[in-house]
Amino acid sequence: MIPLISPSVSLLFSALFTTSYVGSLYLAKAGRLAFHAPPVNVPNGEERVRLEDEKWRNDPKVIKARLVAVSLSTLTSCLLVAILVWKYVAVQKVYSLLSRDPILLTNTH
Repeated sequence: MIPLISPSVSLLFSALFTTSYVGSLYLAKAGRLAFHAPPVNVPNGEERVRLEDEKWRNDPKVIKARLVAVSLSTLTSCLLVAILVWKYVAVQKVYSLLSRDPILLTNTH
């Protein structure tokens, strides 16, 4: 059986999906963390006092921005897969039609 897509296309799309997912976390400005206080030693399991202009990973705004970023990345990846499959199915239908009708195969002018 012939694979739906070549290994190189598969690798390319895999790298694209991974990069877009992880990259979206870094590119979303609202999702970036911000620390302004110098590091301090605190007892195990406790947090230091958060400054007003800092954004930590458990800040609701950071969580929302990251959720939106990865959701858009995931949606884009799903659309790309749908387009890839749709194009493959369209090409397969053309090949199927050509292989069934001998006139289409021999008529080349």
